[in-house]
Amino acid sequence: MSTLKSNHIRAARALLDWNRDDLAKKAGVSAVTIANIESGKTDTANQRTYEAIGKAFLGAGVVFTDKGVQEERSWIREVTGADFYLEILDRKST
Repeated sequence: MSTLKSNHIRAARALLDWNRDDLAKKAGVSAVTIANIESGKTDTANQRTYEAIGKAFLGAGVVFTDKGVQEERSWIREVTGADFYLEILDRKST
């Protein structure tokens, strides 16, 4: 995941409407580290940091492509419970 660039991280955060603190919590790194990577102030972030950031985004449904970032599209979704049909109807209308 070290191929993540600062613009990828900013774009993925924007797509998820996450601030730096949100990403830091989900990735288990400091918000200062995120800020330094995004601003280009550090070239010393280790591989594990980039992997943690990438996994946080992938866990939230963001995928990285050669064209940028996008939300993962999954057409298979498990729905359960007595009112499962309401969720299906709600998703169909969007």
